[in-house]
Parts: sequence; C-alpha cells; structure tokens
Amino acid sequence: MSTAAALRILDPGCFATIQDDGRFHARQWGVPRAGMLDPWLYRLALAALFHASGRPLAALTPPPPLGPPLTFPLIEHHFGGFAFTAEGAPFPVVVAGNVRLRIDDTPLAVQGALSWVLAPGETVTVERILEGRTAVVGTGTLAIPECLGSTSTELRARFGGWQGRPLAAGDRIPVTPPTQPPRAAFLPLPWPLASTEPIRSLPGAQWSAFADDARAAWVSALWQVTLASDRMGARLEGPKLVATPPEIRSEPLWPGAVQVPPAGQPIVLLNDAQTMGGYPKIAQVIEADRWRLAHLQPGERLRFAWLTDPDDAWHAFSARWRRFQQHALAHARSAASATPDLAALIGASGDPDPHRLWHENLVSGVWDATWEDFV
Repeated sequence: MSTAAALRILDPGCFATIQDDGRFHARQWGVPRAGMLDPWLYRLALAALFHASGRPLAALTPPPPLGPPLTFPLIEHHFGGFAFTAEGAPFPVVVAGNVRLRIDDTPLAVQGALSWVLAPGETVTVERILEGRTAVVGTGTLAIPECLGSTSTELRARFGGWQGRPLAAGDRIPVTPPTQPPRAAFLPLPWPLASTEPIRSLPGAQWSAFADDARAAWVSALWQVTLASDRMGARLEGPKLVATPPEIRSEPLWPGAVQVPPAGQPIVLLNDAQTMGGYPKIAQVIEADRWRLAHLQPGERLRFAWLTDPDDAWHAFSARWRRFQQHALAHARSAASATPDLAALIGASGDPDPHRLWHENLVSGVWDATWEDFV
C-alpha cells in the first residue's frame, strides 16, 4: 500500500462528483459550465478550511459574476450515504450541509461546515442529509489538475474531476498534506437550505411568446419536482404552459434559463445543461436564488415570483454575498486543542472569534481591497 496521503472512497452514496465553481470561459466550444450546484455551501466549506488553517477569508471571493470562479476541488454528493477514509498521513477534511455524520463510531449532527484533521484509518460517513438534497465534503488539498480552467467534472464528455466520472468505491484521490498543523473549525449555516419562499425569476427571452394565462401560471402554480431532475435541470410538473411557436431556432443557454418543451412542462436548466437549445424560455431564475434548486428533492413543491428589473436581480445577488461575508466573519470559530471535542465546537456559542476579528480588514465592511462592491 502506498504511504502517500490520499482520500479513499469507501462508498460514493447515491451520486458524488468533484466540482469547483465550474467553467465560465468555454461555452463558445459547447462546454457546459459544470461546478457546484450550491456555490454558497461550497464557499462555506472553503471558509471552514481557510479558518482552520489561518488563511485570510479575503481569499474567498464572491461567486461569479461578482468574482472570479474558484478552482479549489471539493466533492458534491446527494442524498447521503457517502463514506471515506484517510490513508498515508493525517490531513484536514471538511463536511458542509445539514447532515447526520459518523466519525468511526461517533455520531455527530452538523448544521454548517465542520473542518478537522482526519487521522489515517479513521472513517467518515455522511449517513443522511437532514435538510435539502446536497452536501459538500473533501479536503483543502485534493490533487486534481485543472482542465479548461476548472477541476469540475464534465460527465457527458468525461473529462475533469476524477477521471471524468462520478466517484466510485475504491477510488484513491491524492492529497497534499498541509505544511502547518491546522485547527478544527466550524461555521454554522448562514441560512436554511430549505425554504417555502418563492424562487425569483426574470422574464425569459421568449416571454412574449407565452399567453397571459401561462405567464400568470408560472408564478401562481405550485410546481412539483419530478424524478427526471438531475444536474442538467430541475424538471417540473404543473399546469401546461403553451408558447407560440412551440419551438424556436437554437440559441445560447445559461444555467437558470427556464425552457418549456412542446409538452408544456418547464425545465429549469442547471450547471450541466447544454449550451444551446431550441425551446422557448418563459423565465430566467436569478443567480441569488438558483442555488435553492440544488436542495429540492423529487416530489417537493415550489413556487416562483416575477422580478421585472434586472438591476433587482443584481442587487439581490450582491446582498446575498454581503450577508455571507458578514456571517462567516462573525460566526467562524475554531478549537485550540490538537484533539478537539467536535460536538462541543459545534455547540459553542456564536460569539465572534476575536482572533479573526483582529486579523481581518473591517474598514467599511471591506474584506478584500481588490473586490469592488457594485451595489
């Protein structure tokens, strides 16, 4: 057996892939974006790893389009059942979401992002996702090369990530151990992963092709997520939406676009969706809310709401980033002990970490002088 540090997959659960923010500069070649379905949970996991290692949180930039895409590879998995172990050397790991966790024989409930040092032979099992559908796990140092500017898995073309495919039992992913011993760290969730609030959307490119009753149904109906939903799109079931004409000449697409095939049942495109399509688009889900679709399970119901001004969508996205910044700064906490009580760390008070407050730039709420607040 190799003595090099590695993350060994024991059970991939229902579905697990390596992702980062995705590919934003390859769509002209027909390459989908890929990347984490929930960029905020991804950043929460990274914030815990950064805090554990003493790395400035200013290195954590906002999701595109506010900031450049991040390429730190982590693992996105769905529905629980994911299990892994450390081999060769100890290294920091992270689990983010609302999950029931087991470290060897010790159960743990995590509502946020927990990072700690995993010793060789220790086993971590994400037994169940308690809220939403998606969780993020991994280490801060998975040795995954970039392909077309991203470490994300492109499943249809089979490149990126780990051999261009979902993770499988027995996969051994190399890890670069840290140069300094990290601390354990925890950040609570900044907001619930499940919500009954309507998901906001702008009128789509073919909004005028839909009759008034179809436009009204988009925001008045209670839509149900179907079993056919996947990383390409959330397929919905509800009132039939009719467009005239029912098909158009193929044109560019982007995640969040709501296509309506001739059958009249809408599809909200997600990260792995195609780059071109010929179905009319009644709406475009705004970036500030699109992450919520990552946590909807088949059979769950949701509503939508109209926004009419694109500036409102931009302000909503910027406001969510500021809320995330403030939350991470105020609530990140770490353990001083080399062998911390993780349950106690999770259950500690939510008082701000004085070490973090001292070292971060708090002038006018700015974390990074290179980032411009557009609001």
